[in-house]
Parts: sequence; C-alpha cells; structure tokens
Amino acid sequence: MTIPGDPLSWLLWNIGYTICHQLPERSLFIGGYQLPMCARDTGIYLGFLIVTAYYWAFGLRRRGGIPDRYVLVAAVIGLAWYALDAGGSYLGLLETTNNSRLASGLIFGLSVGILLFTVSSTLTFRGDRKVRAFKLTDLPPIYLLAALVFLLLPALDLGIPGYYVLSSLICLSYLLFFFVLLSLIWGAARDWSWVQPRERRLLFGVTFVTEVVVVIGLGLAHWVLGAALPA
Repeated sequence: MTIPGDPLSWLLWNIGYTICHQLPERSLFIGGYQLPMCARDTGIYLGFLIVTAYYWAFGLRRRGGIPDRYVLVAAVIGLAWYALDAGGSYLGLLETTNNSRLASGLIFGLSVGILLFTVSSTLTFRGDRKVRAFKLTDLPPIYLLAALVFLLLPALDLGIPGYYVLSSLICLSYLLFFFVLLSLIWGAARDWSWVQPRERRLLFGVTFVTEVVVVIGLGLAHWVLGAALPA
C-alpha cells in the first residue's frame, strides 16, 4: 500500500479496507498517496456527503413527503447507471476507467442519499408529509456540486494536506452512510424517532453499537475472503 506511515493514515486505510478492495490501479492518488477507497467507492461516499451537507444546510429534515417525480426519475437513472457500470465491469463486459468509476459512484451516492434522507425525513424526523422531501429545484445545486467534484478532484494537485482531508471525508461519509441506514432500520422496527429526547437517545445508542459491530464484521469478512471478493 502507498500511504503515509502515521496512525491517522493507518486508521483511515483500515476503515476503507472494511468495504473496499483498495486495488491501486482502480484508485485515485492525492499527493502521491493512494486514497483509502477505490475510485468508485470514493465517488459513492463523496456523492452521499454532498446530499448530506445539502440536506442539513437547507433543513430538508422538516419535509416528509414523497420526492418530486423528476427527482425519483433522476435517482432511478443514477442507480441504473451504477448497476451497468459496476456490473459490466465485474462481468468483464465493459471496460471502465477511474474517471468512469468515479462518475458512476458519484451518481449512485447522490441517488442513494436522496432516497435514504427522504425516508429519514418521514420516519425519524417526522417531517411534514405535505411538503416534498426533495424537489426539482434541489437537483441543480446537488448535481452541480457533484460535477465540480468529478472535474476538479482528478485535476487538482491537492498535495499531502488534500490527501488527509479527502481521505477523512470519504471515511467519515462511509460511517455516516451506515449510521443513517441503520438508524432507519431501528427506527422503523421500534417506532423510535429523532424527535422525542428519550427515543433519540435510544436510537443513537443502539445505532452506534450496531454500526460498530457491522463495520468490524465487514472488516473480518474482507480479511477472511480476501481475493475472493470482486474487484
């Protein structure tokens, strides 16, 4: 592996290892060092991070309705694009590059983020169901940010500081993704929400413990299966 020898890089690399094959030829390098996740996974979690930032910055948790039909179509297209790119690559039917993997990952991360946070607004934040969680007007800024990431990330020489910042953001978004997903599962199963203080504490605690177990389990599974996992 091509990473710095400090504890932070070691931690980020091992967090990435729980979910990613980390093949150098399928990964991006910043400041001469390999990011802790491959290009496709980097795109997924940066895309999810973009939606997360937008969701909180503009208070979308207060909206609990089904997204605009155009938003749903965009999300489905994003999921289909990812399935074609990743599935075709794994089956040897499609030749992909790090740029195409980054692009499909970004679109997938945006799509999953929109769908997950829609459910989160409805179930865990109990938002107003008369107001659409995501509207057509929300798409341009979200996709513009993703386009800027796609265009600038491979082109800019961010150096060593950029490596640490970007690696930390990717791993943070990965952990956040599972936290949101697991909180939705527990919230739906136990009818807990983030609204009532007691329910919020229970939901946070159970979700956190579950995530620790899941991430450790993924790491052990990757360590055991190793090369048997698809690249």
